[in-house]
Amino acid sequence: MRARLRPELKSKPRSIWGPALFFALIPMMGWGLRADSESTFAVELDFAFGQGEGVYGVWLRDYDQRPVGDSQRLQTLSHLRSMDANWVALGPEIRMPNPDLPQLSWHESLESCRAKLRRVRDAGFKVMLLPRIESPAFFEGKKPRWRGDIAMGNSGDWQRFHDRLEELLVEGARLAEAEGAAIYCLGLEYLESTRQFPDRWRAIIRSVRREYRGLVTYSANWYREFEEIQFWDALDFIGIGAYFPLGAEGQLDLNWSKWRRRIEAVANRCERCVVFTEVGYPNLGDASRKPWDWQSPESRRLAPRHQARCFEAMFLSFENRPWFRGLFVWQFHPDPKRAAPWEYDPRGKPAEDVIKHHFQARTFGK
Repeated sequence: MRARLRPELKSKPRSIWGPALFFALIPMMGWGLRADSESTFAVELDFAFGQGEGVYGVWLRDYDQRPVGDSQRLQTLSHLRSMDANWVALGPEIRMPNPDLPQLSWHESLESCRAKLRRVRDAGFKVMLLPRIESPAFFEGKKPRWRGDIAMGNSGDWQRFHDRLEELLVEGARLAEAEGAAIYCLGLEYLESTRQFPDRWRAIIRSVRREYRGLVTYSANWYREFEEIQFWDALDFIGIGAYFPLGAEGQLDLNWSKWRRRIEAVANRCERCVVFTEVGYPNLGDASRKPWDWQSPESRRLAPRHQARCFEAMFLSFENRPWFRGLFVWQFHPDPKRAAPWEYDPRGKPAEDVIKHHFQARTFGK
């Protein structure tokens, strides 16, 4: 008996998996066989993640549109290799001038994104491609809006929003397929859309899978969205933007244990492994209380050791959990000299040593 691949993957050359290896992988994932085609989930994950190896990934910040081949970017990729990172996430920007109107377009050309993707793959990394909606409204005013605020005022605008988003995601899927991105993530934190229109998201997923044969996921927000998504069964694993509030530094381990139980409950219910598609902490004294908050840094104290402790608690909470396959650290700047001291970028701070230690230990997914 040979492990059966998803129908859309049959045309892509794959290694032959014998029954002994296939059944050996099932206990790793923590679940038994399922009756449908998703019973090969463990095998599919190991094609992309590497057998017995998790995702030890980083986000590469790329907002400044500098040339792909500049020496600083190459040095940064070499530095990430020295940390034993094995994945890099890239986030081509989808520009949305107004979060209330269905106007979406690529902020950079797909050819520019193609060149960046090739550069990262040539450096020896596997790639997750995640087209991200960005808006000027996310960075303006005393109370900036965010992706969770994206909401159309009527059914017609919602239809136009989803139609245009689907069009752009399919274009991105073709790029991901052509350039060998191993994971394609369909978006992040679109709370109102995913909550109100799960069937529309299933249609988007089907359209993407017609163009792309790798692993497909979505990056759900930590606050309820990851528990409320109704289409995890149509995706290959659960992606979470893991900016969970953890309280004071002395409460990190306790509060992670509470969040971990909720995350594991979703993994068990949906029979899917989990990857933190984003996790990070700004270099600020209250990072554990609100790790998503990077605004108003001038009124908050720098705290590099607290940033490191936040990462340490997170790694220790999820090591040796078969259902947890890894993470992407948010985020490394191609040129560390351009990163402000308070930013998420851990390079040159105690947090970097913590990340490197756990990347080298390779304790996820076991």
